[in-house]
Amino acid sequence: MPLASRSDTSRLIDRHAGGSPVAFRAVRCCSLALLLIAIVFVAPQAVAQVAPAPAASPTAIEGVVVDSAGKPVANARLVVRDTARTGAAALRRVTGETDSLGAFRIVGLVAGAHVLEVTRDEYEPAGFRFDIATGISAKVRITLVKDPVWAEMQRAADSILAADRADSIAKARAEALLTPAQRQFGTGTLFGRVATSNGAAVGFAQVQAMGTTFATLTDSAGRFRLGDLPVGPYFLRARKVGYDPVVFSATVVRGDSLDASIVLTPFTAARGTRLDTVRVTGDFARSSRRLAGFEARKITSRGLFIDAAEVTRRRPTQLSDLLRGRANVTVQRNSATGDTQVFGPRLSISGGYCQLALIIDGTLIQNAGASIDALVPVDMILGIEVYNSGTSVPSEFSRLGTDCGAIVVWTR
Repeated sequence: MPLASRSDTSRLIDRHAGGSPVAFRAVRCCSLALLLIAIVFVAPQAVAQVAPAPAASPTAIEGVVVDSAGKPVANARLVVRDTARTGAAALRRVTGETDSLGAFRIVGLVAGAHVLEVTRDEYEPAGFRFDIATGISAKVRITLVKDPVWAEMQRAADSILAADRADSIAKARAEALLTPAQRQFGTGTLFGRVATSNGAAVGFAQVQAMGTTFATLTDSAGRFRLGDLPVGPYFLRARKVGYDPVVFSATVVRGDSLDASIVLTPFTAARGTRLDTVRVTGDFARSSRRLAGFEARKITSRGLFIDAAEVTRRRPTQLSDLLRGRANVTVQRNSATGDTQVFGPRLSISGGYCQLALIIDGTLIQNAGASIDALVPVDMILGIEVYNSGTSVPSEFSRLGTDCGAIVVWTR
């Protein structure tokens, strides 16, 4: 069928509308009105269906912590420090902990430079620096290496703690045996020597009258002296890291002196395990090398450095006198035991203070309860380094127990 011409189409429309031009215009007007109504009622519905903009991704670091065999490490502690800030903002810390699968996710980071530190008992600490941008979620895999000396350190600490638990019992027994007259009148002296079973001297061992503030260290020949002890019976303890502690009794008589011979046994000997022999020689060349490291760190490291000249100039009566009010540390003395400990600010969200580790001549002293003044006589100090946070401790001293900071003492 041929297409209708324009005039034929007009006639068809006119015929359908009753042949009236007015009717045709009415139909066109009604169609236009319906179109406008459709726009008014349909347009808002179209706007409501527009999808919302996606939320911004959080700035975070996530991943997994494993051991050298690839097995997940649970309950590892993670701390992220913001190193791009200064002043009070530099104290910002974000912490986290791995779950049973070794996984972690730390959110809420600020764009910029950070340091991630990972610690876990039985493992050497790990960490690294990283930069992160806003909206980035960094993914990492961290491997922790077993600390080879952890087991030996733990046994040494358990040995010392076992002796500490006897302190309260020994103190009660000693006080029960003292008469009022003994408590009030007279003093005596206790001296002696600490050695191994084969007669080798045990230097720098602590000898303490339990329940009192009377304590001293043996010299290089293993000899010690406790003077001005009030008369009466005592329980005394000799101990040194790496040896089983010994507790013995003695009665101090007015104006008299007692001579004690004490034998210490290496704590591994009874367990069938022997530590490697450590030979220490006190010669000028060795001291010079140690002090060379001291002077080098004094230039490159963050910390407080006290040399022998300052010790001589200030003439302190005990080590803690050199630290009070310095290096942002707090020196506290236990009024009950007389022990003195040094604390630094805890750099975490929880805040507060934690005790600084004590390193003597490069050896970490595993005895947090001992008094720093009793362990280090001031006349033996060659130099002191104080690092009041774990991150400021130089790598050569960083080990398990120094995450809060360290006091490094070099002796003659």
